[in-house]
Amino acid sequence: DMALALGMIHYILKHHLEDKKFLAEKTEGFAEFRKEIFTHGYDTEWAAKITGLAKEEIENLARLYALTPKAIIIGNA
Repeated sequence: DMALALGMIHYILKHHLEDKKFLAEKTEGFAEFRKEIFTHGYDTEWAAKITGLAKEEIENLARLYALTPKAIIIGNA
C-alpha cells in the first residue's frame, strides 16, 4: 500500500533515521523527493486514515524498517 510506504518514509525522514551514506552514494533527486513527502503531508496520521492502521503501528513499523540493516520499500503508482 503506497499510503503506508509514504507514511513510513515521512516518519523515517522526520526522525532522521534514513541511511544518509546510501542516499548520498546511490540515489539522485533525493532532496526533491524529501521535499515532496513533507510538502504533501504524507505523515503517519494521513497514512492511518487511508490504511486503517493505527498511527502508532505505522510509526513502530517505520522504526523497525529504518533500523533493519538491509531492507527496501518498493512501490509504484
